[in-house]
Amino acid sequence: MNPNNMHQPSHFHGGGGDPNFMTFKDWFITLAILSLVPCGFIMAFVWAFGSDPNETRRIFSKAYLVVMGISMVLGMVIGVLYMVALMAAATSF
Repeated sequence: MNPNNMHQPSHFHGGGGDPNFMTFKDWFITLAILSLVPCGFIMAFVWAFGSDPNETRRIFSKAYLVVMGISMVLGMVIGVLYMVALMAAATSF
């Protein structure tokens, strides 16, 4: 064991040849694409269920889609509750 590298695992040194390793640039590009509303949603499906060889990106995309789905459902429920409260308040006057 090299005493200079004894405190850092090998993945801090560029992935060590791991095909699933994503660099800062890879993560930056992935998050930048996902932040574009129509394109990001489509790319999340492509990366999650397509033939992307990077398993890290595929798992991240599946988790992203789950979180976005939960957020949409919660947003709709809160929106419906808000509209019901507004209607109830409007009819009480």
